[in-house]
Amino acid sequence: MALGGGYSGWWKGGDREMKHILWIGGLLIVAQGDSRFRLDEPFSLAIGETARLDDAGLSLTFRDVTRDSRCPKEVSCIVAGSAVIRFDAVVDGEKTTLTFEIPPGGEDAQSLAGLTVTLTALEPEPEAGKKMERSSYVAKLVVAATTRGEVSVASSAHLGLT
Repeated sequence: MALGGGYSGWWKGGDREMKHILWIGGLLIVAQGDSRFRLDEPFSLAIGETARLDDAGLSLTFRDVTRDSRCPKEVSCIVAGSAVIRFDAVVDGEKTTLTFEIPPGGEDAQSLAGLTVTLTALEPEPEAGKKMERSSYVAKLVVAATTRGEVSVASSAHLGLT
């Protein structure tokens, strides 16, 4: 049955309604890939997603996991390994790359334009015998004001050791 045959009453004026649906759908797609975050509040990004802190003119885009040699969960490893994660950061229109290296259960922080960007986790944890799909990675982050003044880019690995 052709569209409109038995549905002509529903489809009258359908072009206008369809444009609104597509327009609304377009907004949902834009909103999904570009979110906002606040200082001192944890947020998550999947690969390719961007988050913005408008007050500071900062945007962060999760670009890639360039290496993931973390020991799989429920496996005893001689070396714990680490993951190297790359973000694009734009501060007041100037682009730079932030590279973090975190061990299992650890975190890494970098200072940028008066802010400290901390990568608190990379999920999911590797599993023995399973290949990690690139699209499955999610980075957990927190951005805070740097109390020591402005530092261009510095890194400090926090292993969580006490």
